[in-house]
Amino acid sequence: MNTEELIVKCISRDKLAWNEFVLRYEGLVRRAVHYKLNRMNSRHLRSEADDIVQEVFLMLWRDNKLTRLKDISCLKSWLVIVTLNKTSNYCQKRWRDQRMTRSLNEGITSDESYTLEDVIPSRAFTPDRSLGIKEMLEDVSQGMNRLKEKERRVLELNLYAGKKQSDIADMLDIPVGTVASLITRAKSKVKSGLKEYCLS
Repeated sequence: MNTEELIVKCISRDKLAWNEFVLRYEGLVRRAVHYKLNRMNSRHLRSEADDIVQEVFLMLWRDNKLTRLKDISCLKSWLVIVTLNKTSNYCQKRWRDQRMTRSLNEGITSDESYTLEDVIPSRAFTPDRSLGIKEMLEDVSQGMNRLKEKERRVLELNLYAGKKQSDIADMLDIPVGTVASLITRAKSKVKSGLKEYCLS
């Protein structure tokens, strides 16, 4: 079954086609998950890589995400971007959950004479700083969503997938100069939508 037939059948909820899709692309998704975990310095989450892979395919099936694929020839790069985003979201959620389970006033020694607040440097995240960073990330995400599709795809491949401009040019079949222009323009648009953030 060729890729186009496979995608059409998956979109129409054909379970046999879906099983073949998972078997065909599981390796790619798994490599993207491990790549992102390494880039985010989240090696401690490697044991959860299977869960992330499963969540990626579950999301694709449940939300019928394949209907959003505009160009079947870009399926692999699209899958990588979806996986990188899902992995990033998963890690951020785990970090938020972990932070919420510990208080700065919680004792960290057996006699509880020292707390996290005693040993964390003054430049560490405070509630105000965490809120500022959260707002900044939301603004970046909104800025990415406002980009034209080609600008967003090129910027995501460059920033999230770590692809070189020449690789992106080959993948999208466009000149390297066009890729460079798209990246520059996209970054400028995202930056122009950001507020002034003081993290010092």
